[in-house]
Amino acid sequence: FKKWKLLIIGDGNNKYKLKLQDLIKKYDLQEKIIFKGIQIAPEKILKSAKIGILLSDHEGSSNAIVEYMNCSLPIISTDSGNITEILDNQINGYIVKQRDYQGIANLIQKMLLEKEKSKMMGKNNKKKVNQLFNYKEMINRYKEIYDKI
Repeated sequence: FKKWKLLIIGDGNNKYKLKLQDLIKKYDLQEKIIFKGIQIAPEKILKSAKIGILLSDHEGSSNAIVEYMNCSLPIISTDSGNITEILDNQINGYIVKQRDYQGIANLIQKMLLEKEKSKMMGKNNKKKVNQLFNYKEMINRYKEIYDKI
């Protein structure tokens, strides 16, 4: 895995970002771990990615997960927010317990080694995002809500 890079998109918690930056310097990983900041069009970066990873302790409805799915990425995510409504464990990605760092590392390695399975998970994500977030389906859902009012 000599060619790997970790691209961190978004801003997140400044306290943790500073700790992470210190660790990156300490272990001389500046060439491997790159902060990309907030991105208006993250899909440009995501199209070059192999895995979408979301490790939040608290998450509502995640735009990042939907963006990963739209870019056909397999996903590793912590079990927070509505992740289990979108992500089917072992079908289009993996759901891990929060702060299970060894489990996360193992899954990243597994996804990079099992390229065909990861590719299939990415295809499953693209299919699912097209089903869940197409205009016709969204209009039907809104109509159902309005009909109940």
